[in-house]
Amino acid sequence: MPNDFRARLTDPTPILADGAMGTMINRSGTALDACYEHLNVKQPALILDIHREYINAGVEMIETNTFAANRLKLAHFGQAEQVEVINRAGLQLARQAADASADRTVYVAGSIGPTGERLTPYGKLSKTEAASVFEEQAALLANGVDVILLESFDDHHELLLAIETVRGLAPDVPIMAQMRFSQDNRTSLGYQLAQVVTLMDEVQVDVFGVNCGGGPSHALGLVKQIQGLGGHKHVSVMPNAGYPELVHGRVMYPATPDYFGQFADTARGLGAVVIGGCCGSTPAHIQQMRDALAALPVTVPNVAIEAGKEQDATPMIVFPGTPLEQKLKRGEFVFTVEMAPKRGTNVRDLVTAAEMLLDAGADAIDVADNPTGKMKMSPWALAHILQLEVQIDTILHFPTRGRNLLRIQSDLLASHALALKNLFITMGDPTHSGEYPEAWNDFDITPSGLMKLVKHQMNEGSDKAGNRLGEPTTFFVGCALNMAAPNAEKEIKLLDKKVAAGADFALAQVAFDPGVVVNFKQHYEQYTGRAFPIPIVLGVIPLYSYKNAMYLHNEVYGIDIPGLVFDRIKGTDDAPREGIAIAAELVEALRGVVDGAYIIPPFSRYDIAAELISRVR
Repeated sequence: MPNDFRARLTDPTPILADGAMGTMINRSGTALDACYEHLNVKQPALILDIHREYINAGVEMIETNTFAANRLKLAHFGQAEQVEVINRAGLQLARQAADASADRTVYVAGSIGPTGERLTPYGKLSKTEAASVFEEQAALLANGVDVILLESFDDHHELLLAIETVRGLAPDVPIMAQMRFSQDNRTSLGYQLAQVVTLMDEVQVDVFGVNCGGGPSHALGLVKQIQGLGGHKHVSVMPNAGYPELVHGRVMYPATPDYFGQFADTARGLGAVVIGGCCGSTPAHIQQMRDALAALPVTVPNVAIEAGKEQDATPMIVFPGTPLEQKLKRGEFVFTVEMAPKRGTNVRDLVTAAEMLLDAGADAIDVADNPTGKMKMSPWALAHILQLEVQIDTILHFPTRGRNLLRIQSDLLASHALALKNLFITMGDPTHSGEYPEAWNDFDITPSGLMKLVKHQMNEGSDKAGNRLGEPTTFFVGCALNMAAPNAEKEIKLLDKKVAAGADFALAQVAFDPGVVVNFKQHYEQYTGRAFPIPIVLGVIPLYSYKNAMYLHNEVYGIDIPGLVFDRIKGTDDAPREGIAIAAELVEALRGVVDGAYIIPPFSRYDIAAELISRVR
């Protein structure tokens, strides 16, 4: 069989490889703990259909479903004796799909992954035994593939051994070698990317690159560093579709097909010769990549890097924004609901409430941080659980009070790593108002100062001290706004300061009179000569009773309830129902004036918030 793979690498157009096999198998209903490689024998039609889907999406290279088909990994499923059957079946299925392509050549890459065991001296697997494992699998694939793909290695010692073994067995077969790196650009054993590249230069595989490990942004940064270090004229990149989450037994990845299209365009500009996807990527992602590669290329300059040094700069591709961010930018009217974490660890009832709110039409859950100074579970935990299990966007309330600057930045990075990217930055309630009056109540930075740090430094890729973060954060930041403030011009100046610091939207103090909102916006425009600068999500409390109304009016700063509202609540036999009606009328009256409603349910009655949303959605 003639093999022109090496010649194809010299073509200026990158080879588009396929995406994830495991993701597609999981989507078919196969359990996560199944032996996916055994499906080559058990369900060959499924594997063949997946190969065909990728070919129909426009790929030029597919991988055999043999990544973990070595005897050590198969032994975990009681399939160690099936190495030959599984690998031969995987090769036959990929070859059948590729050879059936009528309009273009489709290369077959024989996928070989790590052994799954650590080499001595870090583990118990000897190099001799590891080489035997690689040789056994490579011998079954080499004669039928266009290239051997050694992928997802996180120990370069093991990868070098695999390269040596494959080359000794089949010296004429091209080799692609790919590693995965952690977010700090190191291997699992702590080696820097530059050290690994130097070692790979010495063995000169046909293609060296990165896959798995992280999403497109991280992978592009690695490619740029590899190109800057020199030595490898052929570089590949196949990232995951972001960072995974387990939802109802399925592994879900956040990166959209459009985002992967942008990634492919940027990867081509960086000089990658093979571009594909790893975990979480699907034929839909590949189709967008094919469309992007069919368009005119971008040009991204390479940067020379000294050996042994890490490159901080990460190529920028546009993050599409959180669901909340996208909706506000499109001018949609949004509904968010405040939810306070519990004093305890069981959040099942809150998850159920969030599911009800999502069904009613809520766009996001505002997760409060120790409201009124009372100790609750960390809001990050609840927000993460809600996004993971309910698939609803969240707004993480992030007070500056009681945190030093070091802790604030650490907490923000942790939040971003958990995909909590909507922030409501506020001062927070004073500790003396709650159960721990002796707790530390000071702060290192004001809310507007933190907004500036987040938007103008962390979102640009650096911390407060100017140290690089590796890749920028993508926070969407909200600020507080009191449109009933006694001194409107002072509040306007404070708002402008927050906007200059980077505020993207405002969560406004509760109002019961539409005139207060209209008058403040008019006052802003008259005072500044400018249109109102950011979207407003207005606080709305459905009143529960006359007593509840009296408490809010007389004891909660900034809330003023008009007499007509008092009369309606006092004169009804069903105060909660009347409270919902009043809130619904307020929302309808302010459509076109504000951009959303931030509903604060009375006494954690999330059913009331759901009914309100259903009524006005």
